Formats: sequence, C-alpha cells, structure tokens
Amino acid sequence: QRPEVLLLDEPFTGLDRWGEESLHELLGEERDEGRIILLSTHRMGLPLGFCTEVRVLRQGRLLLDRALEPDENVGDVYSNVFRAKDVKAPEEAAAAEEAV
Repeated sequence: QRPEVLLLDEPFTGLDRWGEESLHELLGEERDEGRIILLSTHRMGLPLGFCTEVRVLRQGRLLLDRALEPDENVGDVYSNVFRAKDVKAPEEAAAAEEAV
C-alpha cells in the first residue's frame, strides 16, 4: 500500500550513518512522489534536506512554523532561532526568528 501521509516518530533513532543516509534518501523519494511526511525528532542537527517546512514545539507550544528554503538545514534554523536558552512564548520565538 502507498499511503498519502507518513507519520514517523524518531525514525532515525538507533540507525548508523548508512541507515540514516538510506532513510533520508527514501524519504526524499517519498516526498518527490507527493507523499506528506510528518516527522518528529529531538535530533535537530540532522540534515533533513527533504523537509520543506519546519514546526518546533516546546512543552506543547508552537515556537516556530515556517517554510524552509531549498538549501536551509532544519538544525541551522533551530540553532539560529533558539540561541537564547529560555525562549518561552511563541511571540518570543517570532521575535527571535525575525532577528536572524
């Protein structure tokens, strides 16, 4: 079966570098075929080139919601927006993102 939406929770956990690269390639192919991929991860440094949008939740609050540029890395966006360790409210996150 070929579902329209893939919902993945921490899919890179436990994979070695080869496994991560293989999964990354597979998810890119799935995206190119028109599937929607919803992925959760705590590993913000992963090069998730197949991502077109990023949303960051912290303690149930949406802190970041925006499209990614083709050459942007999710981890870089996260690092730039959340350099300050105590961003607590969506308004603060938005202000931090505008400053980038």
